[in-house]
Parts: sequence; structure tokens; C-alpha cells
Amino acid sequence: MFFPGTVRFSRNILLHKKLHDFLNHFIHYRYIRFPDGTLFDGGRIIYSENELPNITETGVEQNAEFVDSISLERRKIRYKIMLTKIQDTGDIVEFLERPNGRTVCSLQDSLRILDCAVKLACDGPFVCLGRMAIFDKKATKTIFSKLLQIHRGFIMTIRPQWKLRINIDMTFKAFFPSGNLADILYEKYGDDICRYPEEIKKDISGIKLKSPEIYQTKPGDPLHPRIFTAHGVSRLSASQLVISDINKSVQQYFQEKYKLQLKYPYLPCIKIKKDRDDFYPMELLEVTPFQNPKDTSDLAAEVIRCSAVKPGERFKELENFCRQQLLRGPALLHRYGMSVIGQMQTVNGRELPVPSADFGNGYKELERGKWFVDRFYSPASVRGTIRFVVIAVPPCRQDDDARKRLAANLVREGQSKGLHLQSMGDFGLVPEAVAKKLNDLSMQVDLCIFVLGDRLSYSKIKVLGDIKLGVRTQCIQSSTLKKRGVISNLLLKINIKLGGINWVLQPFDNNEHIMVFGADVTHPSPKGTHLRRSVGAVTGSLSSDLMQYRAIIFQQATKRPQQIAINEVIEDMKSIVMELLQDYGRRNNGPPTRLIFYRDGVSEGQFEKVAVEELYGIQRACAEVFNKEIPVTFIVVQKRHHIRLKPQNNGNNVAPGTVVDTEITMKSEFDFYLCSHEGIQGTSKPAHYRVLYDDNNYRSDALQLFTFALCHAYARCSRSVSYPAPTYYSHLAAFRGRDWLASNENEASLIQDGRFKVHQKQLGSLFFC
Repeated sequence: MFFPGTVRFSRNILLHKKLHDFLNHFIHYRYIRFPDGTLFDGGRIIYSENELPNITETGVEQNAEFVDSISLERRKIRYKIMLTKIQDTGDIVEFLERPNGRTVCSLQDSLRILDCAVKLACDGPFVCLGRMAIFDKKATKTIFSKLLQIHRGFIMTIRPQWKLRINIDMTFKAFFPSGNLADILYEKYGDDICRYPEEIKKDISGIKLKSPEIYQTKPGDPLHPRIFTAHGVSRLSASQLVISDINKSVQQYFQEKYKLQLKYPYLPCIKIKKDRDDFYPMELLEVTPFQNPKDTSDLAAEVIRCSAVKPGERFKELENFCRQQLLRGPALLHRYGMSVIGQMQTVNGRELPVPSADFGNGYKELERGKWFVDRFYSPASVRGTIRFVVIAVPPCRQDDDARKRLAANLVREGQSKGLHLQSMGDFGLVPEAVAKKLNDLSMQVDLCIFVLGDRLSYSKIKVLGDIKLGVRTQCIQSSTLKKRGVISNLLLKINIKLGGINWVLQPFDNNEHIMVFGADVTHPSPKGTHLRRSVGAVTGSLSSDLMQYRAIIFQQATKRPQQIAINEVIEDMKSIVMELLQDYGRRNNGPPTRLIFYRDGVSEGQFEKVAVEELYGIQRACAEVFNKEIPVTFIVVQKRHHIRLKPQNNGNNVAPGTVVDTEITMKSEFDFYLCSHEGIQGTSKPAHYRVLYDDNNYRSDALQLFTFALCHAYARCSRSVSYPAPTYYSHLAAFRGRDWLASNENEASLIQDGRFKVHQKQLGSLFFC
């Protein structure tokens, strides 16, 4: 891609969220005469290559009028448009040629302009949703039984790597099916459509529906449709349901007023007002496209099944998209000085050597990607034998024999791995009886295994075990018990929860005492109900073999005062790291010689802020605990990117341990892509490692080898995982905090001074695994 340095203008429309209708009218009907080449980012920003007349930094306020699609009222509003910035996108070219210590974060405004131009150039068969994604208007797959319609899409971003490149990837998203509402519901319910009003109400509540073009704002105006929101369904059909004010059926009303003869008057009607009984014939309503589907337990699974495209097929589709959409020479791209070379980037990659591990009988090289654990390096031992019970909680349908088989299988297979287990019985309990039983058993057993039929009891069980009683708990879905290898996987988790070690990796340097950290912060989703603040976790290794960890789980404000953007910075980093360093010092009789910090969950725009503030907290913690400086390497681990790798001469995934550190990396930064896991389905995505600070002066090869080795230290499964164990553990620990909050317990009983009150018996263990 070639892009000359030119000047662009950014404009910001300041509009209230409720004026979304106006915003659409504003862009499509252009109350202001925009010149050709004007870009709209889908939010509040307009980009123009030419100065708009009479628009200044102080802004221009104007009046506008538009028709509300719901009430049909003519609305008059006052809006403001202002010049917010003059952006020279030539800074991208300057950065590629002469970085001079700058990072890609300094280019975000210019990159957004180019992202916007590339996305808007691909209209036609696609619809733009969000800032980066475009989706096929035609669905890839429709599942009427689950009211899902899955659309293929493409994500395009401009990346200043060794050269300026477009990163294109394929994505899939589920929507509620569009089309005639009666047809959609008939596909799911068939001839029984009239028998399930409550089920249909759950299916369609909140869905936007479009009427026929039968309405006028005033006499003489053109006919247009109205938009309604579904709030339920009638129990009577259109021919039976009477409008009391006029004493006519819904069928008669539409026939007489709008000359619409219903084909299916026996179908129920849709309630279109929340606070009163206004009904509309089902067959006349169309579901508008691209609406979010109803949340179901298998929604994500359906999308993943569609997304699991093999590398050869994925890359072929991406090449076809590029050839058909970007190589036609769209005028918009040329206007912004861009030309695209439709060719996949070829890069040199290396396969890193696989580390060796000890399972209790000496070190041996692990198999690439996965291995078999025949014996534990250090089996857990509490009073010599681990005493456990099996408890089945409805709606699980585990009978007495099934619970006894599970207990017997655990004892037998645990014995073969050196873990001595003793069953103390099995029970079937209703959820209300779990708390009392767990309290009774807490002093008698070391582990309670719960077999669940759903996740409704999960959060309450974890609050009881992790916070209130201090007893180890292991939950498993009854459906999972039928899968192959489940006992072995259960034992991996049980052993580390009780303080055992499944395997240890061969150390890189016996003279070094390295302490590794992982950190992650999760934020409440827009639809979240129980999560009102951000929950995060920091994990730190406590042993020289980097296999034992402690996690500190905390809660903090999602946004800082007077700020709009979500706060990614861990506010209490200094005291958290101090506590972990003190624990390390007690266990190892001294401080670590190096710290390596793997930070997850940071957006590119906050790299500098997170690195500066959190790094300062880490350095102050070292000074206060050990009265000395300890070299720190601070790395951000990115998974939410769209780089994909494929071997050049075949359509398979790259092998675990494949690393790329040229061409598609940042020319002026220390970063690399490492695909450390085996691709089981679909196309593997490597993790992107960005080294923001490095006191240890690591060579790239050494840090890549160390990172790849840590991907084999995740003790919950005998596979190399997609990013290092401490980062994985921090992610698990943060989500355990979210689970505790989902229990509806009083927050005061869970949290003190921003920290979750983990029971003393659980500290220093991987209880959250």
C-alpha cells in the first residue's frame, strides 16, 4: 500500500444518544452539503479531506427537522458541528521511515481515518457494523429452531508494520433472523405456533419490527412504514381479537382502514406497546436485519462452529475478498491516496525447541503441543490421603451408581499417578441443602466434588468453598462426564488445587531466581446485571520452578472520575505486588533476581499509560519490600488482534512453537508473534507479545524461548496453551471474582478495601483452577 502525506480534517458531531434517527438522516440526506470523499465513522466523527465551509473550532449550531420512525412525529432539534482537529496522516509515512523513538500509539488518529476509508470502500454486498467490521447482507447459516442467523464478515485494519499493510481477517456473528415474523416463527413452531404464547413472548421481546408502507405523516405525504418493538403475543387470533374502542376485530380493522386482506387470520397478534394492549397482525410485520439474538447457552458454540474454518479455506476466502473488493480501484481509496497490492505477506518463521519436563522420574523432552501425564511430579498429600465426597446437585440426573463409579474411577486413576484418594461417600442434594452439607463436611474432607446439571449453583458453591469455609471444591457438568479423558483432566485440577505439582520444567539458569507475574482486568459488559465495577487479578509465582502461584483478586472502578474511557490501569498495583513479593521472599529466603510481567487485557491506545503507572508501582514495591531495585521486563500479551499464520506450502495450521519477529511486527519496537498451541479446529491465532520495558536486556531469542516454555506450565491440561501460564491463571482468577459476585451475596461479605476476602486456607494455592 502506498500513501502520500496529506492533510485531513476531523469533525465531531455532538449528539445525544436518543437522536440516533436524526444521525442517520443527517448522514444520508445531508442537511449540510458534504463534499465527495467525506467519511463517517459510524459514531460521532466525520472526516473530510477538504475544509467544510464556515465550520470552525467553536462550532456551528443549526436546526434540523426529521420524522421519528416510531411516533411519526416531525421532530425539530438543534445540533452542533465543529472542527476538533486537523490531522496530518503523513505522520504514518514519517513513522515508518524515521520512528525516532515514537510508538504506534502516537498514530491512532491517522490510522482511524484510513481504517474508515477502507471499510466504507467495501459497500455494496456488505453492511458496516462497528468501527472495523463489515458483514455480508446474506446470511451464511440460519438455524430457525434456535432463532439464529449467522453472517460472515470481514475485519480490516491498517497496520504500520515494516511497511504499511491492511490486516484482513474473517469473522462470524449471530443475529436474530430477519424477514417476515410469521414465517420465522412458523419455521420454529410449525402448526403449533398458536399453542406457545409464553415461549414466543420470550423469543421476540425487544425485537424491532417493521410494518408495511401504509402510514402518512400528513395527507399528501408519501407512504412509509413504522418501526415497532415486540412486547408479547396475544392468545387470540387476529380474527378473534377485538379492539374494544371500535368493537371490531384486528382483521376487520386492517381490512377496512388499510385495505389489507389477511392471509392467515388464525395467527395470533403481536403486542407493540409495553404499557397498553395494542396488537398488530403477525403476518404484516418484518423483523429488521442485524439485531442481536437472544442469549442462549449454545449461542457461542454455534458461532464457533461456523468460525472454525481451516487455514487453507480461510486464506482463500480472504484473497477472494481482497481481489473482489479492494483491487477494483475504488474511487474513495484513490481519493485518500491509497493503492492496494492484493498479495498475502510472506514472512520467515521459526519453530522453537520444545522444553523438557520432569514427572518424577527425570527430565524428558515433551511432545510438541501435547503430552501424556502418567505420574505426578509431586502428588498432593493432606494427612497422607486426600479425603473427598461426590455431591450431585439437581437438575443433574446422577443416580447412586453413577456417583459411585465416578468416585471409584478417581481413586483408581489417581493411584496410578501417585495421588492417594479416599472416598468418604456420595450424596444427592437439592441446591438449598448444599450450604449446610458443605459446612458439615468442611472439617471432615479435603475436597468436595460437585456434579451439576447447569451453572445456577456454581457461583454459590464457589463462595462457600473459596471465601466462607475454605474447603476445596471441584465442579463438573454431568454432560462432561461422558467425554473421553475426563477423569485424567479432573485429576490434573484436583492435584494442583490441593498443593501438588503435576510436572516441572527444566530451569533455564540455576543461578537466577526469576519471579513471573500475570495480570488481567475484566470490565462489566453493557448487558451485565451483577457486575457493576471492574474485576481483576494479579498472579505471581512462588517457586523457582514457576509452577506454584498465588493470586490476588480485586475490584476497582471501571472509569476514573471525569473520564469517558474505561480505565485499564490496575490502581493498586504497588500494594498487590508488595504482598506477592513478601510471600515469595518468605518461601525462598530472599528476593527474586529478575521480574517478568505478562500483562493481559490492555488496548493499544492505553499501552503507554498502563506501562508508566503500573511499572512505577512494581518498582516502588521492590524498593519498599527488599530495599533494592530488581530488573523488570514488562510485556503486554495481545489476543484480540487479527493476524493469522499458515505454512506457505500447505493448508494446515502452523506447528506449536512457531514464532515470527519480522515483517509483520513493529519495525521500531520489541515485539513478536508466537503460536504456542496446537490448532484443534479452525485456524490458529498466535499471541502478540509487545515488550514495553526491559531492564533485563533480554535478547529476542531468549525471551521467546522463555515465553514458549511458560506456555507448557499451565497445569490444568497436558497441552501447551496459547499464552503463558501466569497470564492464564490471572484470567481464571479474575473470572472467579465475577462468579463470586454473581452469587448475589452481600458485597460487604465478599470484599474488603477493594480485595476479595479469600479464606486463609486457600491462600498460596491454585484454588481458582
